[in-house]
Amino acid sequence: MNFAAKGEVKMKKTLPALSFKNYFRYKIIRVSLFASCMLLLAAAGFTSAWGENYTLFEKSCGTDNSTVKKVLIAYDTKHGSTAHIAEKIGDVLCENGLRVDIRLAYHVDDISAYDAVVIGSPVYYSTFLPGTLKFLDRHKATLANKKVAAFVISVSVDKTTGKVNTNVLNMITSTVFSKFPEITFIDPVGLLPGKFYFKEIFPVEIIGFKLSGFAESGNLMNDDFVRAWAEQIAPLLK
Repeated sequence: MNFAAKGEVKMKKTLPALSFKNYFRYKIIRVSLFASCMLLLAAAGFTSAWGENYTLFEKSCGTDNSTVKKVLIAYDTKHGSTAHIAEKIGDVLCENGLRVDIRLAYHVDDISAYDAVVIGSPVYYSTFLPGTLKFLDRHKATLANKKVAAFVISVSVDKTTGKVNTNVLNMITSTVFSKFPEITFIDPVGLLPGKFYFKEIFPVEIIGFKLSGFAESGNLMNDDFVRAWAEQIAPLLK
């Protein structure tokens, strides 16, 4: 071991003086780290709350007759409304004599066993959620040879009719469907009202929505609209 000689003064290390430029950079790094930690903590709390308040539906229904057409409903959801609607659609398709599996899109690895596929997502920042986008990209070659229907959840709703504004379809056609030209989507695409509460999203997202002029909409879901669309596409999937 090395010991300081008697009378020797130990030097204490000090940080070099910071220029204004370096000080400013240092402050940015500290603020960025702090903000990142806050977002991670918020995400952890959000995930916990999400798990307590919402149910993700994965189930199967329909006849045991193996000769009946088998349909996959693959969906992604952010706050639970798309999961609720996917289940309602599945129930109607089963009532119409189809065999149906309802699955989260990112849980599906193989779609070869299905005669038809129904894909569903809420509109989020003018596009689909990542789970459904990745599903379409991963299975686009197989989907090119299957019957494919799609439903879109939105809170851009006409206050008089309660129906989703048709401009949503134009937007999704541009941002999603056009990226997968090999897939032919059955007409009509389901435009179904969902729900939206500021309390369910991150504060940063709230700022973005408010700056864009978006107002909180509440629960606009309508099971009658869901049933009507499912009844309409059921024979098209057979």
